[in-house]
Amino acid sequence: MWRRYGFVCYSVFVVEFAGKYPMTSWQTDVAIRPGVGLPRVADPDGPRGGQSYTPPSGPKILGLGKAVLRRGKLLFMTVLLLNVVAFMGVRSLTPRYTASADLLVGPRETQVVDLKAVLSGLSGSSDVIESEIQVLRSREIARGVVRKLNLDQMPEFNPGLREPGLSQTIQDTLGEVWNWSLGEVANLGLPVVSNYARTLSTSPAPVPRTGITGMFDPIDPLSAPVDRFLNLLDVASKGRSRVITISFTSMDAALAAKVPNAVADAYIANQLNAKTDATSQAHKWLDERVAEMREQLLAADEAVEAYRRRAGIVQIRDSTLLNQQISEAGQELMRVRGQLAAANGRLAATANVSPNATGLKRDITAAQSREQALEANMASLRKLIDIGSQSEIGLRALQREADADRNLYDRLLARARETKVQGGLQQADATVISRAERTVEPSFPKKAVILPLFFIASCMIGILLVLWLENLDSGFLSPEQLEAVLGIPALGAIPLIKRGLRRRSNVETYCLDHPKSSFAESIRNLHASLMLAGRDGAPKTVLIASSLPSEGKSSLSVAMASMMASWGKRVAIVDCDLRNPTIHKSFHVGREPGLTEVLSGRTTLEAALRQDPVSSAWFLPAGEEAMLAPDLFASGTMQNMLSDLSAKFDLVILDGGPVLGVSDTRHLCRLADRTVFVIRWQDTRCSAATLGLRQLADAGANVAGALLTMMEPKQYQKYSLVGIYRRRLALYIG
Repeated sequence: MWRRYGFVCYSVFVVEFAGKYPMTSWQTDVAIRPGVGLPRVADPDGPRGGQSYTPPSGPKILGLGKAVLRRGKLLFMTVLLLNVVAFMGVRSLTPRYTASADLLVGPRETQVVDLKAVLSGLSGSSDVIESEIQVLRSREIARGVVRKLNLDQMPEFNPGLREPGLSQTIQDTLGEVWNWSLGEVANLGLPVVSNYARTLSTSPAPVPRTGITGMFDPIDPLSAPVDRFLNLLDVASKGRSRVITISFTSMDAALAAKVPNAVADAYIANQLNAKTDATSQAHKWLDERVAEMREQLLAADEAVEAYRRRAGIVQIRDSTLLNQQISEAGQELMRVRGQLAAANGRLAATANVSPNATGLKRDITAAQSREQALEANMASLRKLIDIGSQSEIGLRALQREADADRNLYDRLLARARETKVQGGLQQADATVISRAERTVEPSFPKKAVILPLFFIASCMIGILLVLWLENLDSGFLSPEQLEAVLGIPALGAIPLIKRGLRRRSNVETYCLDHPKSSFAESIRNLHASLMLAGRDGAPKTVLIASSLPSEGKSSLSVAMASMMASWGKRVAIVDCDLRNPTIHKSFHVGREPGLTEVLSGRTTLEAALRQDPVSSAWFLPAGEEAMLAPDLFASGTMQNMLSDLSAKFDLVILDGGPVLGVSDTRHLCRLADRTVFVIRWQDTRCSAATLGLRQLADAGANVAGALLTMMEPKQYQKYSLVGIYRRRLALYIG
């Protein structure tokens, strides 16, 4: 997975980089700048036919990949160094452990009896869960846990117990310097300044005060430990559930497991205490109200009974005594009237027949008298009821008040008994469903995550460094790049001859001593390119020029002349760099007589020419150092001398000075049949080479092409297309 992720990141990066930043030296396979507007100064009848060179094109990412491969060692060392630093840094970090406990808020309650709780439970809504999270993070619970676990005695939570760090040491040092400075100022003797400095140095440190009363604020010793505790505590809900996770991070794995459990226990204990306190307060209040209502109910009952006694109302079961008497009198009256009616009927039936009619009459008379007496009693009782009804109205009012007090008393008494039973059945609204346990692996630093990520980051940093270095490298690295930038043919690359510690390699004899070396083959390749540059035959005079000094043109001239002379050719070198001649040093002779003496007429050409006994090559030194006219090489004498040399030798090599340093070379380029523009590999900037080539083109030079010199073969293999196949060509190139 990490490999795939890294490859995707690298691909995205290189595509973005290739689109935003212009390619320079590291894009050797792509047309960086298709020419610099230089005219084609080679022979128009040559093999190219005067056609402008079209450099190869290809994807930009290919150039980026080759740039990374070329500097693979740098990339590897960068990645290795950064990962070693990361590994050591991760190992030096203090490990921290995190443990978590889960709380379920608003659980189901056990219903032993169907009693309504005094304090309502919690619901599962999001706002309630968020409120409980803030309760769990409250300073009250934090302070209780800090006290319970004695966290204020640990350096992790108490800054006063830690060893002073770098910042504290610097602060103390600055304070000492400040006090010393104030003391020195106080000793100067200046009245105002000394008094002010002495006041500052001797005044006590300011003590924080309150903004209103001006009294000193008490210092809470648990304030800093509680703040540190809350910074390490994390409380969050799990999704949309009613579960709250309590996490704590500490350097001690055991402590990291204790704290979440202690916070959960403190939270549940606070809930139980709140419910118990609420129930106790309710029970106490209900007991007081029940006692009051009991006294009030007794008073109401006594008032009802006193009123009944004053009104003479005797209550018999469900009715009063008068009601019972009038009911009994009515029943007796109905019975007497029935007897009277029956007697009258018997009397009417037996009046003319029975001899006992007189006895029936007496019974009827007695019944009538009884009826009259009962009616009179009923009338008196009704009068008494009318009189007692007014008294019963007041009695009923007092009775209703007494009944209302009795109902309220009964409810309060029942609720008081319920709260008394609830006192032992209180449950918290949260339950610990998962307690924190001690972890073995630290939560920070996570090496399995940090190190792979840092490896990817180090690879990106290494690639950026490689591309930055490649972008800074503004020199020419391959013939393909040279042709793409300058728009002229590339004549090859001359390898650098490294000089050993014990002996120095001689450039003029190196080709002779190592005829199968890559250096010798590059000279032969240059000779072949010059011979095939045009259709009018091989050039007789060749100018070796460069933009700047120390680009290897003199060594190239000597090596080429020595090799051609070993083939039996008559070759002559003319040292035209009059300000810094080196040809005489290569052949280990003096610089006089030479070119300046020949041009001034003080000696002849035959007298100034010399021959190297080793290679049989002829050379003309620069001559004595003198004030030279700016148009010395444009004179007829110079033209005549070159004509004489061309007639006597197969090839005349002119070693010119740097184009950007002297003006002589621009005159020489007009006299030479071909001009070889020398560029030092990976050293000469593109801008310098472009400017020098432009000056030669403006002077009318017939530039055969450009040649890279002093290239490193191993590095060259990474840039040039020819160098890539060097292993296959090892049979032919030593």
